[in-house]
Amino acid sequence: AQARGVDIKFEEPDIILPDMADKSKIKQVMVNLLDNALKYSDDNAVIEVNIFHNKAENAATVEVKDFGKGIRPEDIDSVKKKFYKGKGAKSGSGIGLALVNEIIKLHGGSFDIESEYKSYTSMKFTLKTVRTMKGK
Repeated sequence: AQARGVDIKFEEPDIILPDMADKSKIKQVMVNLLDNALKYSDDNAVIEVNIFHNKAENAATVEVKDFGKGIRPEDIDSVKKKFYKGKGAKSGSGIGLALVNEIIKLHGGSFDIESEYKSYTSMKFTLKTVRTMKGK
């Protein structure tokens, strides 16, 4: 990112959102999402990483959003499938997002993609948070 002048914006949440997750697997999810966002971003672009807390559902959502080329509408439903590479796909095996989807499902969460072709892509995963002893 630094070599291409891409700025990754992240604001740490005000509260800690603990979850029961495999740290190395969630790290792999983040590496895959950030790598994908970087791959499809132009030089000197911005990638946003956001965390949202849904207290009512006891869940946290992590979003990685880039403002690159986006995903074609006809590819959006297929990009989570193993070995799928849409038109205009760059280097890679086509398993990164399939792996993200599997890891998040194994953690009981959800993985969603929203995109507007030639505008942006937002990839979000949601996991349940663990209540603290104080019930917060």
